[in-house]
Amino acid sequence: MQGQPSPYQTIAFPNRPPAHERYLDLEQLTSRELKAWKRVLSRFVQQLYFRHRRTVVLKNPTHSFRIKALLDVFPQARFIHIVRDPYVVYPSTVHLHKSLYRAHGLQRPTFEGLDEKVLSTYVDLYRKLDEGRDLVDPSRFYELRYEELIADPEGQLRLLYEHLRLGGFEEYRPRLRQYFAEHANYATNSYELPDEQRAIVTERWGEVIDRYGYRPVAAALRRSA
Repeated sequence: MQGQPSPYQTIAFPNRPPAHERYLDLEQLTSRELKAWKRVLSRFVQQLYFRHRRTVVLKNPTHSFRIKALLDVFPQARFIHIVRDPYVVYPSTVHLHKSLYRAHGLQRPTFEGLDEKVLSTYVDLYRKLDEGRDLVDPSRFYELRYEELIADPEGQLRLLYEHLRLGGFEEYRPRLRQYFAEHANYATNSYELPDEQRAIVTERWGEVIDRYGYRPVAAALRRSA
């Protein structure tokens, strides 16, 4: 947060109305507020770089809303978007919020309105992502599917390195293989989405589901009939 207003404040006070939503896509900030946000982010990245002397990678889902502002601060930035099955993203995101509220909240969370928050935020994210993607040189934006990354991490990362012209993949590959060998037993959480919730996700996130081909086969056949 670095002292700036942040939507993450909701984690501390989950039973209050969502905090600082203007700081999600930054578009409703005053020029003074936006300038302060950019200055703090720039200083944060500079501190990371000068400490480690390596390329800084920011893995922050909220930055998907902020490509325009990020380009103002870092004109040569590269962007990686990982697509994942929405029928997994929904329960996983709800679970993540509940875990954060329980672990870091200063209130006993009721989770009221959480499902709707996840549903609506996802739609807004892809709307802003599409707007931001149009501002980025295609050679600096790479999109890949989570399922393909898990199935063939080395091959998919090679393609990513080539597209973004990062270089050095052959030098990096031994470390990558060592990492996966050390985490060979790692397993992600699995979720069973009830039919009622699956139907809601299909209705609310249908555009993204269809764009990336995640609609269940049976439903796709009924739709085309």
